[in-house]
Amino acid sequence: MWEPSILGDRLLDGNCNKNPDFCDGTAVHVPYCTSDAHMGNNTELSDDTWGLYFDGHANFAAIVDHLIATFGLGDATHVLLTGGSAGSIGVYFNVDWLADRLGSDVTVKGVPNAGWFNPGSLSDNDLDGIFAPSDYDRFTAGEKGNLFWDSIQLLNGTIAPDTRKLKEGLLNKDCLAYYAPNEWWACASVHIAYRYIESPLFNIHSQYGKFGST
Repeated sequence: MWEPSILGDRLLDGNCNKNPDFCDGTAVHVPYCTSDAHMGNNTELSDDTWGLYFDGHANFAAIVDHLIATFGLGDATHVLLTGGSAGSIGVYFNVDWLADRLGSDVTVKGVPNAGWFNPGSLSDNDLDGIFAPSDYDRFTAGEKGNLFWDSIQLLNGTIAPDTRKLKEGLLNKDCLAYYAPNEWWACASVHIAYRYIESPLFNIHSQYGKFGST
């Protein structure tokens, strides 16, 4: 059971003294329960998905359809999609889908908060820009690499194709066309994917904050 106080968070706050621009808007909170940053589109259990669904995007799509059918979302003129941490990643990868779903008569914008995962490396001094920066221990030792880079080397330049199925249909087609087939995973990183996002964005990301983890 989600507490009603969750609606007092950030841009969902109904207090017009704290949130004068959006306090009188209709707010819908989508809980995070799929461990896939709202990017998964897998709705069938299998051994390839470790017996799990990973259907964050599919959930979001079903919620949007319900809001259109029941609460008149399709009649809206302006829609703001926002989220923090994993929810912020969900904004990056779902905002264009939402704009397409609602149609050209609806203005859709995104405000991702603390979701720039993964950052790109400084390729002049580190790994190629398609990767995240080297981890701290190796960087300070004058070496290069991180756990993901290690896994790519171990698998000869790719990662298991089954993991792509979890995001089927959600990664940007232009991004996928730009990178080699065995580099499709780059389009699941905000650092690469953001340049293909067409919807207006206001990015919020503190250098330090409660969302960070190692």
